[in-house]
Amino acid sequence: MRVKYITILFVFGLLNFTSVGQDTDNDGLSDSFETENNEAGDEGDDVQGYDPLVNDVDGDGLSDGAETDNDNPQSIFDNPFGVQGCGDECPTFANPEVLSPFKADSDGDGRSDGDEVNGGDAQIKTDPTVADSDGDGLNDGDEISLGTDPNDEDSDDDGLTDFEEADSETGTGTDPNSAHSDATTDFPQGDGINDGDEINGTRNGQDGFPVTDPLKIDSDNDGLKDGDEDDPDPNDPDFDNDGLLDGEEVTGFAYDETSESFTTQFTLDNASILDPNDPDSDDDGICDGAEIDIDGADPTLSNTWYADSDGDGFGNSESVLSTESCVSTGYVLDNTDCDDEDADVFPGAPAKADGKDNDCDGNIDKGDQTITFDLAATATFGAEPIALTASSTSELTVSLAVTSGPGTITSGNLTITGAGTIVVTASQAGDDLWNAAENVVRELVVAKASQTITFELQATATFGSDPITLSATSSVSTLAVEYAVDGPGKIEEGKLVITGAGTITVTASQPGNDNYSAAESVVRTVTVPKVEQTLTFELISEATFGAAPIPLTATSSQDTIKVILTVAGPATITDGVLTITGAGTITVTASHPGNDIIAAAESIVRTLVVAKASQSITFAAINDVIFGDAVISLSATSTSELAIEYAVTGPAELAGGNLTFTGPGTVTVTASQGGDENYAAAESVTNTFCVNPEMPTITNTNNVLNTGVTGTHTWFKDGSLIDGEVSNSLAVTESGTYSVTVTIGGCTSQSAEADAVVTGLIDDLKTSLKVYPNPTVSYLKLELHNTQQQPFNV
Repeated sequence: MRVKYITILFVFGLLNFTSVGQDTDNDGLSDSFETENNEAGDEGDDVQGYDPLVNDVDGDGLSDGAETDNDNPQSIFDNPFGVQGCGDECPTFANPEVLSPFKADSDGDGRSDGDEVNGGDAQIKTDPTVADSDGDGLNDGDEISLGTDPNDEDSDDDGLTDFEEADSETGTGTDPNSAHSDATTDFPQGDGINDGDEINGTRNGQDGFPVTDPLKIDSDNDGLKDGDEDDPDPNDPDFDNDGLLDGEEVTGFAYDETSESFTTQFTLDNASILDPNDPDSDDDGICDGAEIDIDGADPTLSNTWYADSDGDGFGNSESVLSTESCVSTGYVLDNTDCDDEDADVFPGAPAKADGKDNDCDGNIDKGDQTITFDLAATATFGAEPIALTASSTSELTVSLAVTSGPGTITSGNLTITGAGTIVVTASQAGDDLWNAAENVVRELVVAKASQTITFELQATATFGSDPITLSATSSVSTLAVEYAVDGPGKIEEGKLVITGAGTITVTASQPGNDNYSAAESVVRTVTVPKVEQTLTFELISEATFGAAPIPLTATSSQDTIKVILTVAGPATITDGVLTITGAGTITVTASHPGNDIIAAAESIVRTLVVAKASQSITFAAINDVIFGDAVISLSATSTSELAIEYAVTGPAELAGGNLTFTGPGTVTVTASQGGDENYAAAESVTNTFCVNPEMPTITNTNNVLNTGVTGTHTWFKDGSLIDGEVSNSLAVTESGTYSVTVTIGGCTSQSAEADAVVTGLIDDLKTSLKVYPNPTVSYLKLELHNTQQQPFNV
């Protein structure tokens, strides 16, 4: 009922919020208007329509009323940028009908209507009804992202619209926020020309200037900024074609195009005066670039240049370069060549045997000669004689001689006489035109000759056989073969004597001499097998734990061998006797490893299965007890002397071998022994006895006898059974001696007798009163009543 009450209140409250004429959300539109137009949105709008409880349904930061119409006093159409006091000059929208209260971005330019009207984070107001407020080709949202001014088509005033610079497909790649896209840290203004002038070839509105790269300070990589190079050409790195970059000529520094920096200063007296428009700045006839590369030349100082017709670097003093030309090669500063028609003749030239004064010192010089002599680096003793050939550049005969080592030269042939290093010297003493040649020395290393060994030997032999004659030979008949033996053998007088069984290795070797290297050893083996042996061993297959020790007998076919017996399992072997130590499987192995002459025997393995021993339990009978008697101590034993386990059923508990009773009934105690690894389980022994109830006590109340205990009762009168009476109470109507036994759980108590019972009426109290039985047990209570059932004393 409480929930319904709240719902009713809520419904009434809602009706109250949307009352006619009220504006609950303060958006400038009445609740009734918004309720009636709650589905006023068009397809594709962000929301369906107006909501009287939401001030700004499209969430663009402008209230619904501000975006709805010009007649609304809160509408921004009359003053779209919220300028206070602007009157008739308030800005208006280009397309006021576009603005929608149901779309956050009415013109789809990436800025919400509220950000455009109020400025947003960028603090820049734009027209929310026009996607591109400045008409530069970029919508307002993209310009905010780029950082350009959406109300200025050329944000950086470089002569290029923002779209021309920033468009990813057609743009120039320049920065729309910087007039100098080639600016760097060192050059904040780049090359000094704004981007538009570089692309359009203009300067300060004037046409006809070179078009340069707006992304590079130095378009032609000559070391001069484009802004500093209208003359010469900023697109020609070497305007005067003299071999030097324009920047190198202006600065006097070498320019590295890779790093775009000047690296090395020219060695010039006045480097800064080189003219990038003049290929020969000093007017001496050699281009500036060529002079830079010539030692001792200075492109800023006029020099006298001499023709070098033969190209040897020395000029003719009679042939001087005209200063009206600009050449790069063929002239030098030196004029000391004594023959400018011969490239082999110049000061310091090497002497030749040509009858000329090659070095211009006034003397005819002898020529130098060199010897060509080749000789193999290695040879082997015993090789054929080697034909020697040596020549000189002078074509004079070369002399050959062995200056050291085991060799001789005869008729131009080198004969090897031994192993070692042979030194051969080639020489030529010269003549009138040729100087003596420098000797050429060659070394020939002569290796020792090789040799091989032939050696055959039988593969097997028998211990005790005759010695074997050895007959190994070397391929060099003059060298004797040596023997070495390893194993059960020895060498005596060139024969192999067998001293035992096994593998004998005989090595034949020859260590060589001065001219022959050691031979590769030849190894032969002789196998001498051991004498075979067989074992005999028998053992019983079954026994019982506790059986007597078993003597073992094992023999070998070789009388000298004593067989080794080993045991695994529950047994030991001492002096050839097997003693069983437990039940299980015993494995006895007879073996012998052999010795130097006799081979190991094949082992014999025998298995003896030892059964567990039997055991029996002695457990004396337990007599019946009366509940409440003392604790009984159990004392069963086993012939294995293993501990006895007991199990008890009935009204008794066992603790530490002592049996206590919890009530009357039949108790059964079972004694058992489960055996162990050597004894089988014993046959269990069971004792069953009674825990008889205690003898009951009979009470008599108004001749109703009662024992006060539960169980089956048997009542007797004067020693005779009273049939049918089994409960613990008995109503007595006759005088006599009454007794009872109680049976619980099949166990019966001792018989209990009641006190003397007297029944009936006494007519004459004045006569004697007989009481029986007599004597009575315990006490006798008499109640005498008169006719009015009132007791009286007697």
